[in-house]
Order: sequence, then structure tokens, then C-alpha cells
Amino acid sequence: MKKPTSSIWKYPVPFQDMEEEIEMPVGAIIVKVHDGEMWAVIPDTSAGTEKRTFTSIGTGWDVPENSTYWGTWFQSRGDSAVARQWVWHLIELRGKT
Repeated sequence: MKKPTSSIWKYPVPFQDMEEEIEMPVGAIIVKVHDGEMWAVIPDTSAGTEKRTFTSIGTGWDVPENSTYWGTWFQSRGDSAVARQWVWHLIELRGKT
């Protein structure tokens, strides 16, 4: 029997309180969130897919019920050396798809 092939895949994350469905292989495990992207380990690239719903919320915002926190990422605002940064938190909304 052939061992399943695993891999790491990259996905965009939704901005600012927008919900986005992302189709991912079943069993995908999010391992990193950075600069508006997330990386997931795909244990079996031949597995079927499932739709998962994500949103990004700001610091101090209410965390939706039935959700999972996956990480924090920063978005620069402006192009100067003293540019401000937005701080976002990637949340997976359970039971939405």
C-alpha cells in the first residue's frame, strides 16, 4: 500500500470582518498565519476537500461563538518608516458551511 503524500499549501486570509469560504483538503492543519496568508499542512494530498469559513477580526473585537483562533497577523498601513499597522486575528467559524 502506498503511503499518502503530504505537503504544505498556502492560502489567502480574509480581511477585516469579511467571511470567506476556502476549499481545503480534509484534515488540513493550519500551522502559520503571516502577512495576510496562512499555511496548512496537508496530511494526505489525495484526500477529498471541504469548505471551511474564515474571518479576520481586530484586537478588542468580539470573538464569534463556535470559532477557532488560528493566529495573528499584521497589515501595514501607509508606506513611511513610521507606518501604523493593523493587527488581525484569523478565526475559523465552525458550522457555517
